[in-house]
Amino acid sequence: MNEPSEGGRHTLVPSPETDPAPTLTSAEDVKLSEQIKSLELLYDYTKFHIGAYLTLASAFMAALALKQGGAHGDLLLPACSPLVLVAVAFIMVAGFAGGVIVSSITQTDARGSAEFLKSEIGPLRYSKRWLRYRALSWTELEHTAFWVGLGVAVLAFALGDKGATWCGR
Repeated sequence: MNEPSEGGRHTLVPSPETDPAPTLTSAEDVKLSEQIKSLELLYDYTKFHIGAYLTLASAFMAALALKQGGAHGDLLLPACSPLVLVAVAFIMVAGFAGGVIVSSITQTDARGSAEFLKSEIGPLRYSKRWLRYRALSWTELEHTAFWVGLGVAVLAFALGDKGATWCGR
């Protein structure tokens, strides 16, 4: 290993007999490490979201099934069933978009999240052109679908089963 240069910092200078390939300086190593870390954080962040979407969708469906006093009793949490199903559908779209992001991160050549978010990704590596969008667009779809789904779910439980006739009265 090379000895520290002035200022006590190591610079990785190739030695022709041990390493003919050029190597990065300390500053370049740090920058690359930060870029890779940002990509790892995006992966973990999106993976967390997917778990939250699965939990919420399951909770909404369970809320529709919970009844007081047995199978023929009243709903424990009255809700507008069709709206709950719409909310679950939006959350499924959010989970799908999150899945596209996470699976694409594992196969990307991008060196950081900024570069990754500019790349075109899709549900399949060799997707048709109409299925491939910038990763940033997939994150926007994920977040928008989640918030719309959450809003619809709040509305569904706020209306209860006493809302409109199409709510299941």
